[in-house]
Amino acid sequence: MYERDNNGRIIPSDLITARCYHWALGEPHHYTFNTIAAPVVDTIDDSLFDHAMQRVLKNPNASCYPDQKEICRLIADTTNSKSAFYKAAMGMGKSCAIYIPMIARKLAGVEVLRTIVVAPHNSLLEQMKHNIENCFSGTSLRIWTLSSRTLETQLRATTDYWDLLIVSIHLLKILLDTYRAELDSWNAKVIIIDECHLLFEENFRHNTSWSALQDLAAL
Repeated sequence: MYERDNNGRIIPSDLITARCYHWALGEPHHYTFNTIAAPVVDTIDDSLFDHAMQRVLKNPNASCYPDQKEICRLIADTTNSKSAFYKAAMGMGKSCAIYIPMIARKLAGVEVLRTIVVAPHNSLLEQMKHNIENCFSGTSLRIWTLSSRTLETQLRATTDYWDLLIVSIHLLKILLDTYRAELDSWNAKVIIIDECHLLFEENFRHNTSWSALQDLAAL
């Protein structure tokens, strides 16, 4: 977990916050990235992230910010099984971490990694779906939303017809508690928690199913 100042320099992050996040996700309590040998990775060329951004913005001169490219590179690397936290100022394009890696891998002609996005509130599901559908326009990438209200009628169809699935945090808890076999069968490779800073707000923790996030490490 890192943060950059206005000059692009990395600022040391709050170690307590980082530990809480990583432990909740089941990461080892003691490790360093330097001890991991560099494996043979299934990565894509960084320029494809810029090409994906150009496609989304319909601007041939567009490119990703360095921080955007860094998080997209981590997500698009199929050998990376660690958790990453992306913090940036409002308006800096954090949501690109959801769709740019998928579009870039599509442009590269390689397997697109099935992705589940966990939204903090039901009210955001359709808004997120609409925004990402616009980003996916002109591709064959498929997006699906699932809520507690539509779970019973759409669960079976959910198995096959999506590359990106958006669920509420409440539905994630239901899936983990009641439909674990179905969830496992979807074979999602990436899980993105939108607005994860809300985990540290008392009102959010007491009024949502935030505790479901503690079970993500088992997926």
